[in-house]
Amino acid sequence: MILLFLPNWLTPWGAVGKDFEKPVQVSHHRGALKYAPENTLPAFEKSIELGADFVEFDIRPSKDGVYFLLHDRNLDRTTDGEGPINEMTAEEIDKLDAGSSFSDRFAGEKIPTLDQFLEEISGRVGLYVDAKEISPEDLIEKLRKYHAVDSSVVYGGVHYLAQLKELEPSIKTLAPLSDIEEIVSIVKEFKPYAFDCSWDALS
Repeated sequence: MILLFLPNWLTPWGAVGKDFEKPVQVSHHRGALKYAPENTLPAFEKSIELGADFVEFDIRPSKDGVYFLLHDRNLDRTTDGEGPINEMTAEEIDKLDAGSSFSDRFAGEKIPTLDQFLEEISGRVGLYVDAKEISPEDLIEKLRKYHAVDSSVVYGGVHYLAQLKELEPSIKTLAPLSDIEEIVSIVKEFKPYAFDCSWDALS
């Protein structure tokens, strides 16, 4: 379960044409992964159908610099491929089956590129971006291209998030928090939209 602790110095923000005013908002981790293969378009479509406020997804690059949605560095767990995704070209990755390991019903399902995902999903649900391996410049460029800046919250390291804020001051950032005492130092560097932490960090 992911908990978002929203700081009270920021007001609710508009996304997908509405204000998020609910005290509790639901994010589907890698999409509705109990219903469809994680980080695939069917999983995100199911999340939208179920009424999720956000969908969380992970970004990793291919050998030739095309961004795909994949949680692990290696392809083995969720596809019929092997090894690190960054050692395969986009053309090779596009031939992989990302559905059969979940269910025969999803046989032949592809790993979506970031562009495919944003084109299909942006504007329909909030986006919780786990920026695993994408430069701040490339991420902002993609979000702007698909008019997704306002509907996105980006998770990453503190230095990475500070770079994002320099490039796009309006971007919402989600900072990791392992100790409550870190809040002051993080806020001095930049003001995150929210913190990602466990209950232990608050006690």
